[in-house]
Amino acid sequence: MLAVQSSVDLDVHQRVIANALQDHGTLVFIDTNVIAWIFRLNASAYQEFAAWLEHLVSNRRLAIPAWTVHEYNYHLLQDDSAFFLPHKSIGRQLQVSLAELARAAHLVLSEEYAAQLGHGSRDECLQKLEDSMSHIEKVASHLTKSDGSRRRERVLFMEHLIARTSLQSPLHALAEHAAGQARERYSSRLAPGYKDGGKETNASGDLIIWNELLAACASRSARSAVLITNDRKTDWAYTPSTVILANGKTVSGSNEQARRLKLPKPELIAEFEHHTGSRQFHILSIDSLVGILSSVQLNSYRAQQFRHLAHALLVDLARDPTEMALQWFLSNPEAVSEAIKGVCYWHYSPSEVDQDAFVAWATEQMKLSDPDAKKVHWSVVFCEFFI
Repeated sequence: MLAVQSSVDLDVHQRVIANALQDHGTLVFIDTNVIAWIFRLNASAYQEFAAWLEHLVSNRRLAIPAWTVHEYNYHLLQDDSAFFLPHKSIGRQLQVSLAELARAAHLVLSEEYAAQLGHGSRDECLQKLEDSMSHIEKVASHLTKSDGSRRRERVLFMEHLIARTSLQSPLHALAEHAAGQARERYSSRLAPGYKDGGKETNASGDLIIWNELLAACASRSARSAVLITNDRKTDWAYTPSTVILANGKTVSGSNEQARRLKLPKPELIAEFEHHTGSRQFHILSIDSLVGILSSVQLNSYRAQQFRHLAHALLVDLARDPTEMALQWFLSNPEAVSEAIKGVCYWHYSPSEVDQDAFVAWATEQMKLSDPDAKKVHWSVVFCEFFI
């Protein structure tokens, strides 16, 4: 068995996972919390993620554990608002907080402090606060509303997706077997699921999913697997004590960027290798997945297809000069139209375009310095927008 890794290069790690996600020999598994997340996405982000799942289905690479389906069915039959509409409580909490803020502002705010904040008077400052609070309350109110049409659409999507990709595992036998395993594994702190050992219900859920994953990979001779989950329990994965970021800087594992890196516990890798002959098992959060899918450096041909998804998760799309250039063109469609009619116009073949002229034009439009412009992979930008 391997020792835990004390230091990991984030860029190298992401490239390994990006390659695994693109490898037709990799099986991709999703946890129940990923299904819940699908119900929360805005329409554009949902369409992008659904299209990616369909792409996996078309290549027979998506596998939904039967236990994941079992948990989803439970929440669906219970009409569980915490599962389908987790933002419902935000509105009530926000109303209380905003009312308290308004009272404090009226009590404390002076003419002098209003001037320091850039307002002409105390009354003007309080009015702007009231306007801002009103807008925030409207947004919060919208988040708490149940959209029946959207929910029906996604329930139907999940129904069809599950019908095509759910593992046909003998669930009762798996549950009984996992319950017997759990006593020995949990007392020995063996991943996964030992953190759930004290739960009255679903104490063996993680272990059941793990057993399904191993069985599916073994039966399909899959030597690579990715589990997508938002479960951050430390009985599945860990973060190295130091992480080397893309800019070469070494940071502590407690750093916000470093904490996104999750490595499977060594005992999981060892067990996966025992069943498949491979150590290529990866655990990926939704944030990390979308970060990889929307990165031109890691997913050069399809990154643009995940822009709305990246925006929904507040993924930084300007992580490097090439990403920054792509984001600029996305935010300036009139510039794209101008280029198509002018410097990037071609009739028979893209080879007709003078690439040096395109780079010079784009550099001027974006007001880039020469050093910054030289860091952009302009061929990637050209292919994304003009072919």
